[in-house]
Amino acid sequence: MEKICVIGSSYMGAVYKAYELDMQKSAQVEIDFFGNGRMSFGLIDIVGGEIKNARFRNSKNAATSVYDAFFIYGDMLTPHDMIATEKKLRRHAYSSQVVASVKSDKIKGTQSWQLYNKVKNVTSKPVYILSSNVMLETPALTNEKQYQFGVNALEEVLGPNTYHPFPRTIFSDCFQPQDMYYKASVYLDGKAADPSRHANHDMCHMNELGGKLILDSMISRLGQKKRPSL
Repeated sequence: MEKICVIGSSYMGAVYKAYELDMQKSAQVEIDFFGNGRMSFGLIDIVGGEIKNARFRNSKNAATSVYDAFFIYGDMLTPHDMIATEKKLRRHAYSSQVVASVKSDKIKGTQSWQLYNKVKNVTSKPVYILSSNVMLETPALTNEKQYQFGVNALEEVLGPNTYHPFPRTIFSDCFQPQDMYYKASVYLDGKAADPSRHANHDMCHMNELGGKLILDSMISRLGQKKRPSL
């Protein structure tokens, strides 16, 4: 049985919930989750080959050596972010070299990128990075070509076989997130979010339906030599 490690922020809760409800009962793959809220995601560390400072975890194991693949699901920029950055800089007539440098700096300034490098230092197994969630009110894109441009911009910096895009099904035809995957969202631990305490939680967190799509895409990624087609 293959064993996956998912390290993430509160976004990860939807994937954990989906695993808890479905895949945990299956012998297809075993998944351990380690996470912190968005504000403390950067505290997660790799020390002596072990995962440290994760407030939430579903396993007593912390040794990275037991996993066949890793997925980091935290604060990485989205394809939408890359498109917005490109448009803003082009409006001010910056050169292609400056545009590329700014995009690279933004990506490498994320905590996800820093954690990725720490994990790569202790394992030869695949390590994949997901974007942070796309907010529900994110402006629509005009077509698939634009979205692919954003994905390519991330891959150019992250390198081959590192970026793991969200399943296409999560988005509408104009690449806005679909409400059905965000409504009644869950916390990091998979418990239902309380609207009276966190009124805007559904704006940027998913429910178990969205989590199941991402979970299935992670499992499908195992053994593939490159990312699946969008």
